[in-house]
Amino acid sequence: MQFLKAKEAKQVARWVKAEKLYLAILIDDSLDSEVASQWNDVRQFILAQPQTTSIAVGYASNATVRVAQDFTTNHELAAKALRFPIGRSAESSPYLSVIDWMKRWPRRETHARCFSFLPE
Repeated sequence: MQFLKAKEAKQVARWVKAEKLYLAILIDDSLDSEVASQWNDVRQFILAQPQTTSIAVGYASNATVRVAQDFTTNHELAAKALRFPIGRSAESSPYLSVIDWMKRWPRRETHARCFSFLPE
């Protein structure tokens, strides 16, 4: 692992294991509906997460994220939030949608945060 600040390598002082993980799965709503054929793989991934992982599912469109399922440790509920994307009719700015999502993170310093973005 390498940590860079202003393009300068810095030493990592220590690693702290987080008690919980907040995992957001963001899906680009402008994706072709054929991508839903991959949902079984995404469902299996969600269901395979440890119980200490809180999972949210959202759809990125028009520089925002529509939350289909807020953070939950009920992985069955998170997996059920997967749906067909709207498709090409949805305008999407992945970067602005990610910024919108980052504003929604739970503010808990002792928990790790990670997101997976499924863009076009």
